[in-house]
Amino acid sequence: MTLARTTLLRGIALSIPVVCWILLAGFAQAESDVTTLPQDLTMRTWNKQQGLPDDSVTAILQSRDGYLWVGTSTALARFDGMKFTLMSPQNWKTNAPLSITALCEDSKGKIWIGTQDNGLLCYENSVVKWFALRLSESSTINSIAEDTDGVIWVGTPSGLVRLEGGKISNLTTRDGLPNDFVSNVHVARSGVLWITTRSGMCQFKNGRIEPYPFQTESPGRNPESLGVYEDRRGKLWAFGDTYLVNLTDNKHLNHFGSGDATRIWSLCEGRNGELWIGTSGKGLYCFAGNNFVPVTIHNGELTSDVRAICEDRRGDLWLGTYGDGLVRLQRRNTRVVDANAGLPNRPPVCLAISPQGHVWIGLDRAGLYESAGGSFEPSTNGTTPGLQNLVSTICLTADSNLWVGTPGAGLFCIAKQKCMHLTTADGLSDNDILSLATDSEGTLWIGTAARLQRMANGLIASFGAAEGLPRERVTAIAARRGGGVWLGFENGAVYRENLGEFRRVSPPSAVQSKPIRALCEDSTGHLWIGAENGRLGCVIGNRFLAVDLPAGAEDKSILGIIAAQDGDMWFGTERSVYSLAQKELALWSPPQPPPKAQRIFRADSVPKVATTYGWPRAVQAPNGTLWFATDGGLITIDSSAPVADNQAPPVLIEQVLVNDKPLPGKLPETPLQISEYKLDIHYTAIDLSAPEKIRFRHRLDGVDSDWVLDNEPKVNYGRLPYGAYTFRVQAGNPDQTWFDNGASFSFVIPTPLWRTEWAVTAYIITGLLLAGGLVRLILTRRYQRGLEALAAQRAMERERMRIARDMHDEIGSKLTKISFMTERAKRELQGQEPVARKLEAIAGTSRDLLQTLDEIVWAVNPHNDTLEHLAAYLGQYATEYLQNTAVECELHIPRGLPHCPFSAEARHNLFLAFEESLNNALKHGRPTRIRVHMQLAPGRFEIFIEDNGRGFELQPEPALSAAVSGRAGNGLQNMRQRLAILDGQCTITSRLGHGTTVKLSVPLAPEIAAKPDAVKS
Repeated sequence: MTLARTTLLRGIALSIPVVCWILLAGFAQAESDVTTLPQDLTMRTWNKQQGLPDDSVTAILQSRDGYLWVGTSTALARFDGMKFTLMSPQNWKTNAPLSITALCEDSKGKIWIGTQDNGLLCYENSVVKWFALRLSESSTINSIAEDTDGVIWVGTPSGLVRLEGGKISNLTTRDGLPNDFVSNVHVARSGVLWITTRSGMCQFKNGRIEPYPFQTESPGRNPESLGVYEDRRGKLWAFGDTYLVNLTDNKHLNHFGSGDATRIWSLCEGRNGELWIGTSGKGLYCFAGNNFVPVTIHNGELTSDVRAICEDRRGDLWLGTYGDGLVRLQRRNTRVVDANAGLPNRPPVCLAISPQGHVWIGLDRAGLYESAGGSFEPSTNGTTPGLQNLVSTICLTADSNLWVGTPGAGLFCIAKQKCMHLTTADGLSDNDILSLATDSEGTLWIGTAARLQRMANGLIASFGAAEGLPRERVTAIAARRGGGVWLGFENGAVYRENLGEFRRVSPPSAVQSKPIRALCEDSTGHLWIGAENGRLGCVIGNRFLAVDLPAGAEDKSILGIIAAQDGDMWFGTERSVYSLAQKELALWSPPQPPPKAQRIFRADSVPKVATTYGWPRAVQAPNGTLWFATDGGLITIDSSAPVADNQAPPVLIEQVLVNDKPLPGKLPETPLQISEYKLDIHYTAIDLSAPEKIRFRHRLDGVDSDWVLDNEPKVNYGRLPYGAYTFRVQAGNPDQTWFDNGASFSFVIPTPLWRTEWAVTAYIITGLLLAGGLVRLILTRRYQRGLEALAAQRAMERERMRIARDMHDEIGSKLTKISFMTERAKRELQGQEPVARKLEAIAGTSRDLLQTLDEIVWAVNPHNDTLEHLAAYLGQYATEYLQNTAVECELHIPRGLPHCPFSAEARHNLFLAFEESLNNALKHGRPTRIRVHMQLAPGRFEIFIEDNGRGFELQPEPALSAAVSGRAGNGLQNMRQRLAILDGQCTITSRLGHGTTVKLSVPLAPEIAAKPDAVKS
């Protein structure tokens, strides 16, 4: 058999279930019995230019994760609504063709892929792999199915293959097959496996193959293209080239005629019970209401060759065509009535529909339009020209009179091609008519800008403050089921009228103080209230509840509310239409939170200035169609048709690339360890219906403080710090209402060995040990230097002590000897006065030298290097200095002086300054008393030398020394320089006739840096 014939037979075999679905409905209609489809369809096509691998689509499958798998004659692709991703097996050459013949997803989520001449593939854990074991003698797969026990059955040109666990078994004619060429396998709902072969069909049940006798319509019919299908009611159907057979009822149908040009390829049952039939030569058919309906598309031409059909979970129909790519057909239960229907481009503000389906539309500044069919025209019959641009409200009474209110031109009544005009001259309280309605008695209620009015039997009655009504505009009127009307006012008040009495109904706080734009009483007697702040309230007995719009909705006003015939609640806003399902409302009982509204329609754009008037904005036609007048246009919804499933699209993380290399396999549930430098994450939200409206936001915990909005389904990160992270992504709609079913995955960037906690601990311990060793070394060296300095100091002190002893013992004894010998010589030279005077001078000089030597020895001796010794020595010196004079010496030395070290140089300079002070006081002041006072000040040691001498007047600094000494000298300058060497101060205070005070002050810091002694006394 040639390859073309094999392909044809396989394609026919793949379509075996198709016609059986048609027979399921009892196909007994002739080809001329054609009706219209229950719903409109819109079409969109994808081909190679949009990323489809090939324009010939042979198999379609929607997997449980939401992806659409598309098999073509050259490759397999996975579609998420926006892009096609090639799904090639591992180690497959990119440009090599891979013809797909069958797709099947088993109960474990594996996807089995049949090919022509390339065997069986399996998609598992995000990888497409070859099924390694040899199935049969042929490498071509015709059909794949899974039974209720999880066994995979594969039909091939060389027999039937059974895959059960890891065991493979082949069934051929030796096992009871009518023929080894198996064109199709089908698992019925009863669990029976139906097998179609070239020579007939059989069943596999109870562990063995049983033949099933079947007689074709005519002896000339080729039985190779036979297929079997079992419908939901348990009826068996068989189909061939163009004919269908009800095996249960033994009925033969041949709707598509005969001939080689027409052939049934595929069939799919819709969620509403209709059957979609794909044919070659006659395109797509729908079997509904016992009629065959050829499918035509109002906005495009449908191909005549449909090879594969699949209905996704949202109810959209996907067609695989031969040469025309992938086609999506969407049901249109929602329609925008626009200029194509004859309406001007103006927002509708009010609606009215007669029991016969006649529609009147009032448009903002565009007048009144009417339609009895599919198109609208301006309503001019019997109306006046002034009505055409002034319409604010419409009401149709039971006697078919159309009442039209205008914003400023009064009230019109159109009846039997005649028009009656009423204004304030005819009894209206105001010509600004805002709302109209009739009650169950047929009475017309009129809401004007001034007050409420009622018209009955041609008489107009007014109601206002006297009846307890507010002085507000009546913006909404709705009939009550028990008689009377509901009234909504501009200030948010709601009243109930019954037999001329009015009673206020307090609406929920969420709608109070806002103009009432919509009122509706449902079948259970609950009152629904729509306000201008976009809130919906419900009155249940004495309780009042508020229903919120979905989060992120941009709607500002509830304009119309409808209680549908099936119990669902519908309400329209300025740009959207929402619904509340009856089954959810039935389960709702206060104080439980009300159910969430589901958005059915959203206009892409609305006028910048929305209309603020119009009543009613929502009505239900006799055939169940819902009409909504929104600022975004006139919307109609077929409430009898199921609304598309608006559940949130699944969000998936498709691929993670680390350093531009994809991670193999499926992302694990446990945190993934990666060595990261560059991280790219690709994600998607599978929405096959309207993917262009999907928005994304993502967040990386630990990096992003808040969600990051992004319309592109990918994100990349540079180098991240070491640690644990969780990436999260959510999808939402254009108004940023975010769905809850986001995706996430966790990963860890492990800390390298040298950055681990124990390594850092080791570093810290090592650092501490090194620091401790370094500190120990420094302290040891410093201690050694201190010991060396102490040893040097001790050595110096010993040397100073030796010098002091030597000077005292050697020089002092010799000076003493000189002084003694001089005194002796002077006694021996009696009468020789000149020589005696010289000897006396020598003796005095030696005594002076001896005293000076004593001072030097005191200064050099290290035992005197303390403040206590210094103070004692200065006091002793002052006493001895003034001992042989007539000057009284008063000495004050404080007790308990601190043991503050004073260097020899410091003691020497301070002593010389002290000595100079005593000398100046005794020599120039001529005092009778000198007082030496020592004291401790904060951080300093102070010495005061006070005399009661003649004093002097203080002169400018250059003349001070001369004023004190009476001649040009440098005594005071030397004193100050000596104190400056010690960082001290020398202060002199004096007044003529009142003595002089000299203050010597030196710091008591631990260290006194001695400066070079530039001044010698």
